[in-house]
Amino acid sequence: MLIMAFAAVFIFASPYIFRSDSKEGAAAENFFSFKTSAPLFTAAMLFFAVVVIRSLGGFALSFSWKITPMAAFAAVLVTAGGKALGGFASDFFGKEKAAAVSMLGAALLYFFSDNIIFGLLAILLFNMSMPITLRAAADIFKGGRGFSFGLLTFALFLGYVPSYAAKDGMQIGRGTMAILCIISAAMLLAGFALQRRTVHTDDSCNN
Repeated sequence: MLIMAFAAVFIFASPYIFRSDSKEGAAAENFFSFKTSAPLFTAAMLFFAVVVIRSLGGFALSFSWKITPMAAFAAVLVTAGGKALGGFASDFFGKEKAAAVSMLGAALLYFFSDNIIFGLLAILLFNMSMPITLRAAADIFKGGRGFSFGLLTFALFLGYVPSYAAKDGMQIGRGTMAILCIISAAMLLAGFALQRRTVHTDDSCNN
């Protein structure tokens, strides 16, 4: 909780600390769109939390079938494939539909993930959220897209910390993982709604 509180302060303070990546080199505060927007700040925190959950689940959930080199390689392959597929799905179907279908589908499949086929499909769908959250964060940090990538990389590290700190490694069950997927889906959709509301508000003000 203390680390999450620090992350929140860091996100809020970033527009006042960093420089923009614009060619003109103008102050980043002119480009970070959430500076005076509580909804966008909340959305950024939601996306940050989703990445922490994805990292935590990836490290803390083990599979009974992942005991051979081929099974481990297959898990790595679908992890990478899910990240790539998430980007295509987001562009083709829209980020809301892609996030909802992938995360809720993963939640269902994790209940049956002792079977290698269902387990691999669950990993594939679960990892589809990575490019979706990265693009959403980049839309918030418009003048600091590199910063948004680094910020979410830090979130990945935070998700790893519990597994590293636990004496015998942190382990979660399939049911817990399914719940985390549902929570992630809710947070993603809430973050998208906050972004959309902010854009509509800005358009109304401009008109």
